[in-house]
Amino acid sequence: MRRFIIGLLLIVFASCAPSNNATKFYKSRDYDAAIKECQQILTTDSTDVNANLLLAKCYQMQGKPREAVNTLTHAYKINATSYSTGKIRARLIDAKLQYSDSLIADNSDNAALGQLTSVVELDTTNKTSVQKLGDFYVSLGFLTQAEKQYRRLLKQDKKRDDIRTKLADIEKQTARADSLTAIAKADFDAYRYQRTIKIAEEALQAKADHKDANYYVAMANGAILYNKGGKSELWDAIEHFGKAMAMHPESGEPHYYMGLAYEKKDKREFENAIHEYETLLEKEPDSPFAKDAKRRIAELTDLRDRLKKFWGKE
Repeated sequence: MRRFIIGLLLIVFASCAPSNNATKFYKSRDYDAAIKECQQILTTDSTDVNANLLLAKCYQMQGKPREAVNTLTHAYKINATSYSTGKIRARLIDAKLQYSDSLIADNSDNAALGQLTSVVELDTTNKTSVQKLGDFYVSLGFLTQAEKQYRRLLKQDKKRDDIRTKLADIEKQTARADSLTAIAKADFDAYRYQRTIKIAEEALQAKADHKDANYYVAMANGAILYNKGGKSELWDAIEHFGKAMAMHPESGEPHYYMGLAYEKKDKREFENAIHEYETLLEKEPDSPFAKDAKRRIAELTDLRDRLKKFWGKE
């Protein structure tokens, strides 16, 4: 029995380590040969932790961070319940941070953001990755998201005066964006659409993810296209009003303007226009547009029903 146990342990230990050849090739910097050896091991046992780790190290040494991340992601998934999960996760975090650096250098902002976000999801207590994500959000102008990461970091370490300084800067930028957006709103309400866009875009330079500033840029662009009145312009106007809805789904205002655009695009396209006016009334029954929306619903419904009767569709 003792011999059997010893033999079993030897098999286990052997399976948990890459072959001597793979390690030898890695130490001699023959990464292609080491990769080939690791891949052969993983063909037999894809859960081999050390072979996956060594394969990822080879890719990193070759300047292939994406391949390293893919290898470690696979290893992390298939070893999710194993004793090695923490070790793989730590290596995966390092690889993703390295990969994000290369993506940022290549101006691949969306991909870099995806990597940094996934790193924080892997470990919300990793201060390096949390700060890096916050700093990257700042570089993109996404101050709301940056603030979230900095506050998470400050909660972990209350002595971080540098983070308090960053939060103070975000507060100043947000205040500037708020002030400019209030001016943009006043311009939009006064039908000064070009000026609305100009002022709102200044606000977005201070804070790119300012919801209200993005809202008024979309609404003003939609209103300008609506006034031009061509069919293609009206379709584009509808698209802009849709973007405004996404910014403020609780607001009835973009539904009113979209209803107008549907009416103008096709005088007999009743259903879409009626639907938008009704949605406005559901969301904001006391809206300044409510009275006109009710009138338009009545007129469109009456015209639709008379046309149906005329064409014998009732």
